[in-house]
Amino acid sequence: MASQTGTTSFYTISDDGVRLWVNNRGVIDNWSDHGPTENNGDIALEAGKLYDLKLEYFQGGGGGQIELGWETPGGDRAVLPITQLYPPAK
Repeated sequence: MASQTGTTSFYTISDDGVRLWVNNRGVIDNWSDHGPTENNGDIALEAGKLYDLKLEYFQGGGGGQIELGWETPGGDRAVLPITQLYPPAK
């Protein structure tokens, strides 16, 4: 659920491939082998509205890492809080 209306920046830090979709729109796509790398993408969201979120990740060789965060309009950058996540509607 979006906490504020406006452009929200999502970021991932991953060691290897990562893809992020928000409401079926690709926001981040770095499907490759790489060391710890930050990727960013922006999308306009409305406060209080639920959005589908899909994160894919793969681990190649070596260490593994995946982190998902966001920066809300006028807000601080932080790991995406669990309080903003809801189970899928049935």
